[in-house]
Amino acid sequence: MRTLKIFSLVFILSITIPAQWVMQNSGTQLNLNSIFFIDSNTGWAVGDEGIILKTTNGGNDWITQPGVTTDNLYSVHFENSNIGWIVGENVRIMKSTDGGSSWSAQFANPPFPVDLRSVQFQNLNEGWAVGHYIYSSTDYDSYIIKTTNGGTSWQNNWGFMDEKLFSVFFVNGNLGLVAGSEIARTTDGGFNWFSVFGSFMDEFYSVFFIDSNIGWIAGKNALQSKGLIYKSANGGLNWSLLRSDTLKTYTSVFFADADHGWVAGLGGNILYTPDGGIDWSYQPSGTASNLSSIFFTDNITGWAAGSNGTILKTNNGGTPVELLSFTSIVTRRDVILTWITATETNNQGFEILRSIQNNDEWNKIGIVPGHGTTTESQHYSFTDNNVSPGKYQYKLKQIDYDGTFEYSQIVEVEIPFVNKFSLSQNYPNPFNPSTKIQYSVSITQNVTLKVCDILGIEVATLVNEEKQSREYEVEFNGSNLPSGIYFYQLKAGDPSTSSGQGFVATKKMILIK
Repeated sequence: MRTLKIFSLVFILSITIPAQWVMQNSGTQLNLNSIFFIDSNTGWAVGDEGIILKTTNGGNDWITQPGVTTDNLYSVHFENSNIGWIVGENVRIMKSTDGGSSWSAQFANPPFPVDLRSVQFQNLNEGWAVGHYIYSSTDYDSYIIKTTNGGTSWQNNWGFMDEKLFSVFFVNGNLGLVAGSEIARTTDGGFNWFSVFGSFMDEFYSVFFIDSNIGWIAGKNALQSKGLIYKSANGGLNWSLLRSDTLKTYTSVFFADADHGWVAGLGGNILYTPDGGIDWSYQPSGTASNLSSIFFTDNITGWAAGSNGTILKTNNGGTPVELLSFTSIVTRRDVILTWITATETNNQGFEILRSIQNNDEWNKIGIVPGHGTTTESQHYSFTDNNVSPGKYQYKLKQIDYDGTFEYSQIVEVEIPFVNKFSLSQNYPNPFNPSTKIQYSVSITQNVTLKVCDILGIEVATLVNEEKQSREYEVEFNGSNLPSGIYFYQLKAGDPSTSSGQGFVATKKMILIK
């Protein structure tokens, strides 16, 4: 789900970060079908009726590029700031060598007028495009083409009868996948393809891999009217369902790394995961427009494009709460958690979750209210008291007023096991009128802690009961005693036994009034 982004406090204090997704002015009402950025400043968007847009300032301004076709354009890909390709309907393929200022047509020769839906290049020479031709509402054939010379010529590589193809993604020059009414895989650069996944009425509109093993697909099942997200951990051979949402359609998936990913869809839906797809949460997009493409240059800077000229941008991964820091401090058996936010939007509060390390079960141990909506930095803390020895993990679950939520990064702590008896010097010392005494017990047994005056007369019994293995602290108040030297003595078990479980220790303290 949405992760609370952690920033270095040194660099973030002077920065005001706007929350969530912000609408950009595209200058068009035409549907935009694909968006692509080569870096955080330079990007392109393409769409219906041949619209081509370019920005050189991160989307603050979008400039319409010279029109070269009225065909609908479905996908754009650039290898650098100058060289890129666009594909669209009627086997439309175009290449630019000047950053999109001009385009030249490239040609493939399919046996039917294919609508090319996706294009991707591995380098300046090697690339692929996929699409399909629809004969009728129930009849269609898919198409895959490949170039090894930058698009000067395209090879009719392969196709599937009665299949649609919407997306292509090559991890390297050999391993590639295509998504549509089924998922197919190649390990020889696209010369041979094998169907690896698909079920009745599934349509997958986007495939994305972060490496040769881990990848995701997004789409829908038309029969059940459910949006679908799947993940593969073995290069696309097998797929596991991550999410199934009623009355949703997911059109585009993008991951900045193995953990941080986004899925966009119809109705302005944007989902975010901070953990590779285990948890997902909806992010407020601020629009009901259908979104067809999402793209990130890192795990905080991204854009989404869709119908009616919609272009959205986020500078913070789309999260409505900016977390500057989340830290932990262990004091004896207490774990003190502190965190600071830079800005908050509709922040109802935080649930504090704890897990034993290497255990996937998280338990809620507390709630801290948020500050709603604020642009001022807020400081929070929570203390987990009297924690048993062991290794633990903590994370925050930030919850909005509308019920959406996101998780922070995880912090790990260790409460050490006590392996010996000990009695510490009181502090402060000298004292007036109270002081604190710490001691440790290594195994469960009866413990006494008594205070005597300089003549050996007992003046107080601070502890006399069975204690479990851990560290303890007690307070001694000498307000009713005269100034002078006093002794405090800890006894545990029977020190005269040979078992080694007995313990006696005595220390001196001074009361000054």
